[in-house]
Amino acid sequence: MNQLTFQSEQFVVDWISFNAKGLENPEPIAKYLLGFGFNSFLLNSCQEVPPREEILYNDPKNKFKVTFSRPGEYWNGTIISFSGLNATYFYQLIQQKSIDFSFFPPILLGRLDLYYFRKTKPTDNISIKEFFESCYRKIRQKKHIQISVESLILTIGNRKSSKYFRIYKKKGGLRFELEIKKTSVKSFQDLLFSGQTQQFEAELSDYFLESFAQIFPFSYCYMDWLAVRLRPNNITLRNPLVSEYIQVDNLISVGDKKHFFLLLQLLSFFQSLETYEEFLIDQSYFILF
Repeated sequence: MNQLTFQSEQFVVDWISFNAKGLENPEPIAKYLLGFGFNSFLLNSCQEVPPREEILYNDPKNKFKVTFSRPGEYWNGTIISFSGLNATYFYQLIQQKSIDFSFFPPILLGRLDLYYFRKTKPTDNISIKEFFESCYRKIRQKKHIQISVESLILTIGNRKSSKYFRIYKKKGGLRFELEIKKTSVKSFQDLLFSGQTQQFEAELSDYFLESFAQIFPFSYCYMDWLAVRLRPNNITLRNPLVSEYIQVDNLISVGDKKHFFLLLQLLSFFQSLETYEEFLIDQSYFILF
């Protein structure tokens, strides 16, 4: 079985931040990151509302941004944050082993957001609004967790907890996002800092999939991506109904043979119905109208 990667699962890093305890002067790090295309900004969140950004280093040719923030008096240190495309690019630099973490002061991985973007399909049988409302009802019945639906955004969990789910509409589809913090994200940081990005991605991909599987039912069309990825051993069957799976010689009892012929009748009936072809990854399925 191949190891999971962010690329194979189409997962995207959308936020990554580091906690540098005791760091008061971020300028050396800001100057270091300037060479990788990052303009740097200082955000002093405890002084002004809304907080004001102060430019540390800026090059008009740079396309990316890093923010240094001091969260308040309760913690002496600086948070180094990369958001959106800035986070995606910074993680690519880590993958390429371009970032030397020994240049940084002692840091901890503070937060990491991963998302999967599921494109809208013409075969989707319910609206996004109906999907959110149905999820809301079912999850509230079975799980004692915080859940809310506002407009076309579904959130699950507390923003201060170690896991926070967001599902929301974007142009062309739905974004399934998991925000990982505190003890949950710290369990992966040694792999990241030691350059073991393959193992880091494999374990984090598993964690992402299992986290969504524990909350969401697979029955919705919008969760087909999760059902496919959690298939046993993640093996794609080229032809799930090939003849080797049905061996008449292996049918011992009369009841077995009866069920076998009933199955053949059912398959024959399905063939007479009007269907359309749908693909999940590279496997073809025929869906009944």
